[in-house]
Amino acid sequence: LSSIGSAVEIRGTVSESSSVLAWNAQNFAGFYYDIDNGLSSENLTITDTDISDRSISENNLVYQTGKIPVNFSYYEDTGKLVDGKSSYDLVGWQAEKWIALNGKANKLVKLITEFEGTEKVTLTSGGTLTLGSRYVLKINSVDAHASPRQAWVSIMKDGETVDNAILQQSELYNLQRNVGGEKDALVFSAYVSSIFSGTESEMLQLQYIWLIDESTFVEIKSGNNYGIFDATISGDSITLRNDGVISLSKDSKVD
Repeated sequence: LSSIGSAVEIRGTVSESSSVLAWNAQNFAGFYYDIDNGLSSENLTITDTDISDRSISENNLVYQTGKIPVNFSYYEDTGKLVDGKSSYDLVGWQAEKWIALNGKANKLVKLITEFEGTEKVTLTSGGTLTLGSRYVLKINSVDAHASPRQAWVSIMKDGETVDNAILQQSELYNLQRNVGGEKDALVFSAYVSSIFSGTESEMLQLQYIWLIDESTFVEIKSGNNYGIFDATISGDSITLRNDGVISLSKDSKVD
């Protein structure tokens, strides 16, 4: 693994050939681990009963992962659903955090912004909020005197408009788009906690912002190759198995 241009060595628990040869986020720090919720989904197992010859036979090095539900912060605090759901699905995939698009474990996107319940942002008309991965929320106008109070906003990426919307006070705004063949996938969500008049301008306050990056979409299909592995998709499970014998000779590297 690399971090800011420098190599980082991560070792897992050492196993003897007589023991169960299995690694997860608890005994190998290279796998993704959600420390806030104590969640992980990746497992690596050697299923050979004998590796005394220092080799793993075909199909006996098994990497497996799947989806795990994580409650939306908005639901946790209010008991109300986000786009009809209480949770989204997290997937640890190749040591990174991904989101299962529309609950499909083999259709993955990156979650780039997630506000916890205590996080708030206040913006004035004409102001912008950088969301990450070149996404920006722009406040076009705020009307604190309308009934209900409302604001006109744009979600933009690389200067191009992804969506325009009218947000109303005390309402949750959800943006659905077609991504990776999935219709009406939740892309963006934000709660408008307040719209009010300041001394010099009108303001909008947002909470529970949640945003995925559509451009990171990847689909894992049965038969796909990942280094020495071949992929198999079964329900909500992704399984990779080695497609040939792996030598465990000293100083060897297997991708």
